[in-house]
Amino acid sequence: MFGADSFGPPAWFPLIFGLVSLLVVAAFIFIIVVMVRNASAARRQGYDPVTMQTDIAGQFGNNLRNGAPKSAQERLAELDALRDSQAISAAEYDDARSRILRGL
Repeated sequence: MFGADSFGPPAWFPLIFGLVSLLVVAAFIFIIVVMVRNASAARRQGYDPVTMQTDIAGQFGNNLRNGAPKSAQERLAELDALRDSQAISAAEYDDARSRILRGL
């Protein structure tokens, strides 16, 4: 009933074990590559990859506390008031005005 070949793993077991092992190693390599690329992208954006989630959550919370951003019309009115009170120079006014208009 039981021959000499019936004990131990089947003949195809090493092949399946090898394929599963390769799949696990490939998954680990993929995860490491994704983590390195994400950290690199975070650094390019000026974030610390270790604290990025907290940094972004803090910025989001600050934005919610400060309300909606001012419209371009409001910012231009403030800029005109600064120019009229001579708090900024004509060159600073032109530069700030062009940045506001580029954001539209």
